[in-house]
Amino acid sequence: MIHLTDPDARAVHGTTYVLVRPDQHVAWRGSVLPDGGARAVLDRVRGRTRSGTAAEALGPVPAQRVL
Repeated sequence: MIHLTDPDARAVHGTTYVLVRPDQHVAWRGSVLPDGGARAVLDRVRGRTRSGTAAEALGPVPAQRVL
């Protein structure tokens, strides 16, 4: 987990926090960490949670915009 303090880096990623996989794929990004911090983010991207399912941890899926 990287906390982006450089304004140029924030502009590239469009946020404050970024989790980048070793293959340079952005696995997660956000402007605030969820409850539980970086560990909670790692649990989410690995499909694990301390209780419940990964889907419950991620919350509802946002409605898709229809054009």
